[in-house]
Amino acid sequence: MSSDEPLVIEGRFWLPNDRYRSYGRLEYDAEHGVRLHLVDTNLSGGTDERPQAARPIDVLYGERHGGSPLTVLGFYPTNWSMHGTGPAAGDVIDGFVQRVLRGVHLRDYDELVAPSAGATLYGLREFLVGGEVDGGPLPRPTDDHRAEVLSVEIDKDVKLLLAASRQGHFNRDEEQSKTHASAQWTMDPPLSLPRLERDYVGPLQDLILFATRRQSYLTGLTAHLHAERPWSIEVLQQPYPRPRDSPSVYALALNLRDHGDPPALIAAWYALRRKVGPVWDQFFAVLDRPESLLEDRLLGVMSFAEGYHRALYPDPPLAASDARAAEKAIKAALKPLPKDVRRIYKAALGYANSLTQRQRLEHLASRAFDVLGGWNLDPDLLCAELSDTRNWLIHWGKRGPNVVEDDQGMADLVRRLIVVMYVNLLLDLGLDQDAAAKVIGSGWRLEGLP
Repeated sequence: MSSDEPLVIEGRFWLPNDRYRSYGRLEYDAEHGVRLHLVDTNLSGGTDERPQAARPIDVLYGERHGGSPLTVLGFYPTNWSMHGTGPAAGDVIDGFVQRVLRGVHLRDYDELVAPSAGATLYGLREFLVGGEVDGGPLPRPTDDHRAEVLSVEIDKDVKLLLAASRQGHFNRDEEQSKTHASAQWTMDPPLSLPRLERDYVGPLQDLILFATRRQSYLTGLTAHLHAERPWSIEVLQQPYPRPRDSPSVYALALNLRDHGDPPALIAAWYALRRKVGPVWDQFFAVLDRPESLLEDRLLGVMSFAEGYHRALYPDPPLAASDARAAEKAIKAALKPLPKDVRRIYKAALGYANSLTQRQRLEHLASRAFDVLGGWNLDPDLLCAELSDTRNWLIHWGKRGPNVVEDDQGMADLVRRLIVVMYVNLLLDLGLDQDAAAKVIGSGWRLEGLP
């Protein structure tokens, strides 16, 4: 649902196990999320003389006019007022809601377990059918073929169906049609919705962002509770990050049409995400929030680069046998020294047989420069500037000779490291050097390499 199509739901709301019903009105749009207006509730407590302001509520049940159930999860009052006095007094409470479930009464979001679920994501359409000057892995639907699909086996028990369909709107005066894109997951055994969002929707959102170089966020989520029956639960929640205006997609960076097996590449993306681990989100947070402080963006991509290298290239500089022999000799040499000294140096031994941050950067940069042979930059200087600037921002100690402090210089560092990590991600997805170079050439064709 777009921000210019607000949804309004009127009905009755109550606390679980409470018979008291109060009137309420839910308003939802993608930009502002869910807001709730309640009238004449029993949520303010206190005495007639001194009522108390309403506090946050974990769960509220509701029923829209017509009878379909609602669950409000996480109601946070923002405005409260009391009208009248004594027994006739009534309160009015306004607030925002973390999440609404349409079609069910539950106590916790984790209880929502489903064998299948569908989602719409901002940017998915461009990811599937292409930008202004190129076409994607799926052709744009036509009158003859009103739907095109791409089936992906992510895991042996989770399958993803990506679809682009043509939807028409007709009235007596005009005829309109637009391409709509959606994602459908089937899961055996069923998964909870929080896990689906974390492990499967989120990585797809990251892939859209990576491929389009434009913001992506969840715009709709529906859980189908039974495979045989069409009983479904719609989830209303504010997208994260918040929607913002962004230019249209000129050309896809990672265009699945250019690769022989698009489903395999999508499955490889999920596998790479799991292998990299929690640090993965650092990179995509920087890509998705360009308004962040330059210092924060640089530290975020640096953290990702180091964690990425640790996860994918864990081999230490020394063989295990050599490292054990060196550690044994050093511990023997430390024995005559005071206990406090031994403790400090023994702790340092645990990190001795590992690459430095600078060495990790040099490896990642060398892979990228091998692909981008025409990139007119000095990789050694780039790594020196990244390392010295990061250490300066973290430690504020001795200033290295290659620290970059001016805004333009730091912005260039961020964009150059992003390109380095783009190339490394492409190579580790299985693309060869020529294919990776084509991706960068397409995705950066308007502004050029930084």
